[in-house]
Amino acid sequence: ETYKFYLTLAGSSDVAYKSEEISFLYTTQYIMVIKENTGPGDSLFMLDKLSKSTQAIEYPDEQSAAEFRVYNGLYQHALLPNFDNEIALHLNGVDDNAEVSALAQGSFSASLSQPFGDYSMNITNGEQGNILAKNLLLTLSANSDKSVFFYLTEVEEDEGDDDSENEITLYVNSLVTDNSNRISLYDHQIKVINLINDYSGVSVYFVRSNETISST
Repeated sequence: ETYKFYLTLAGSSDVAYKSEEISFLYTTQYIMVIKENTGPGDSLFMLDKLSKSTQAIEYPDEQSAAEFRVYNGLYQHALLPNFDNEIALHLNGVDDNAEVSALAQGSFSASLSQPFGDYSMNITNGEQGNILAKNLLLTLSANSDKSVFFYLTEVEEDEGDDDSENEITLYVNSLVTDNSNRISLYDHQIKVINLINDYSGVSVYFVRSNETISST
């Protein structure tokens, strides 16, 4: 069957947590674990479903808010003649109140709390307001924590004429990653993103203080 779980504090009838619909597909033994919410949502609780055949599945409060931050990986380019190294982020259309304004090149914004859902991201050129990109998708699930990287890509457009040079088109792209809110003394999750156009691949070394690159 499919069930919803509700949690209240002891002696209270106020709902402190409500899960989404959770399916139990097999007649077997499950363990439900109540734990502290380490994500960005307001709920105090998370619920884990454990079984013998699958990994733990997390269920946040279905109404939990989400959180995200953005990174300005754009740079000055001949095809962006008026770019001043700063961007502004607008959600669901460009208006006078940007969610992030004057974000400098190579910088992260502060984390922003938003209700879960789908959003259209629109990027403008700092204070000037020229639109650099529009309708980039951002999906925020309940209690999620994400980072959004904005960067440039050059694409050679084939003109279909052997006598003419192919035209270069510049695009503003977005890359969305999940941030981990796990609390662990023993292991950590690290993601590395290469936004350097001049290098298609880079090697990254994590070197302890008593080691060298050759020994790691």
